[in-house]
Amino acid sequence: MIRYIFKIIVLSLISFYSAFAYQTGSLRPAAIPADSLKIHIKYGDVNQDSTIDIFDLISILRHLAGIEPETSLSDLDNNGKTDIFDLLTFLHEFSHFSEGPPDEGFKVAASIGRIRLTEPIVYSFSTFKNKKEVYDSYKIYSNREIVRVEFIFDGDTLTQIQGNTPVFFTADPDTIPWESLRQMTLSDLKGWKISVWDDQGNCASDSGVSRFMIIPPDLTIDGGSSYVGNEIEFPLILKGAWQKFAIKIEGMHSIFVVNLNPEGRESIVYNNIDDLAVAIMEEIAANDSLWHSTDVFGDPWPTLFIAPAVSTQTKLKANRLIILNGTLCPGAIPIPMDGNEKLVSLLGFPKWLRRFPYIMSDENYYLDPVIYNRYKSRK
Repeated sequence: MIRYIFKIIVLSLISFYSAFAYQTGSLRPAAIPADSLKIHIKYGDVNQDSTIDIFDLISILRHLAGIEPETSLSDLDNNGKTDIFDLLTFLHEFSHFSEGPPDEGFKVAASIGRIRLTEPIVYSFSTFKNKKEVYDSYKIYSNREIVRVEFIFDGDTLTQIQGNTPVFFTADPDTIPWESLRQMTLSDLKGWKISVWDDQGNCASDSGVSRFMIIPPDLTIDGGSSYVGNEIEFPLILKGAWQKFAIKIEGMHSIFVVNLNPEGRESIVYNNIDDLAVAIMEEIAANDSLWHSTDVFGDPWPTLFIAPAVSTQTKLKANRLIILNGTLCPGAIPIPMDGNEKLVSLLGFPKWLRRFPYIMSDENYYLDPVIYNRYKSRK
């Protein structure tokens, strides 16, 4: 009787997921060849698509129901057969599938000239829109749908999600003593406050006092592609054996996989930003495809650095990660693997911000020189 009831439950689950995913293909991700990621089929990857996800659970259920023949890959407890204990093993080992990312609450952010609005300096690379005035575009973002906006900028109130700022610098560019090396100047301090409301009347806000970068009318500056994550809470405790994420560089055909629990322990702890950054860079430095660039001396150096972010103002290390992309391709964004969205959020890169990667560019931080010197070459 119990066996009969279990079969009904299993068949119901399979029927639901098969109809929704296998037949329509609407939820099933395209399989990524293992060779393209330089990884091999691993424990838990029952359907051999190089990803641990809900479809491996479906495969186990299909084996249990007799719809598909058993394989050694579904015998997770190595007792010679696929049974209910393999299902329980999978659910225990990969419980992060049922855990969503931490609830951040209602959040808001803004960009000025496609660079995040932050303190103390916004490196927006703003230039003169006409002979004597500087203003720039702005846009406001949130992790919830916005129904009302109030953006106070230097005393002026704006009520649109995007548009142009008021003028924040006035001068004749021909009379400005531009710095000889960086060829830029800064505006006076400007106070700002962003408030947004959702359809339930909840409010999120951010505020600060910032100076804005201004460049000559005939100068073009590449803003670069270094991204700074949100603050990380330490100790960082990662529960579950599968703790992988990837870095995708826009314009390149590869993604670079980082495994923060390579030994597959039930949990792993990183006590500080240095331990975390070293673990990440060890994985990156071991990837041969990341060493095709050379520095000014002709020595090979990795095209990707992930390190603690150091404040340009205080010179102090922050509990944030900075991603520096050394290629000509724009963007280097962390993406979850194996359904582990929680991991990427804990690392300071929540999903809603990853949708707008350029507003994570913050030149108020730079790459930790210790990490740079350790991994800049293979000597």
